[in-house]
Amino acid sequence: MFAALFVAVLAWWSTILPSHDREWQTDVAVMPRAIVDRDERDLVRIRTNFRDEGVFLYRVRITPEAARCLLLVCRARINELAERPEWYHLLSNSCTINIIRCANAAGRTGRLDIRHLLNGLIAGCLYHTGRLDSTLPFDELQRRSNVTVIAREAGSADDFPQRIRDALPGGPR
Repeated sequence: MFAALFVAVLAWWSTILPSHDREWQTDVAVMPRAIVDRDERDLVRIRTNFRDEGVFLYRVRITPEAARCLLLVCRARINELAERPEWYHLLSNSCTINIIRCANAAGRTGRLDIRHLLNGLIAGCLYHTGRLDSTLPFDELQRRSNVTVIAREAGSADDFPQRIRDALPGGPR
């Protein structure tokens, strides 16, 4: 009974749209979501060196043509957000959901997976659908894809991108 009531309230809550046409009190105002388009040195180092978070980097199985198509779709999405900002929503408009939408627009096939909604589970989803190297067990792939220590040691070195990739499973490219 509780689960049914919870699902009903969650469904109702997700239909409530934020109002953009009035003044918000400063203590409850929320900024629209944005896509951060920065150098990986900035993005990775912010997480590893300043926020003390772990960062994992995986080699994705994708053709150069598909990667280019995905990049163009993501750029179009960035431009859409520049023209018309949107509000972040954990279940319908999160970073991972937007990546999945871009991948779908670029030709990805497959259905929505619960791991798309739960932060931190997308790597396992990609692994189990064959989009990551499956020559290693997932736990080993994840351990070897943790670039946190390497990124901290690399600091702001010019060869930062190469350093964080050289140790990844599959070898330097």
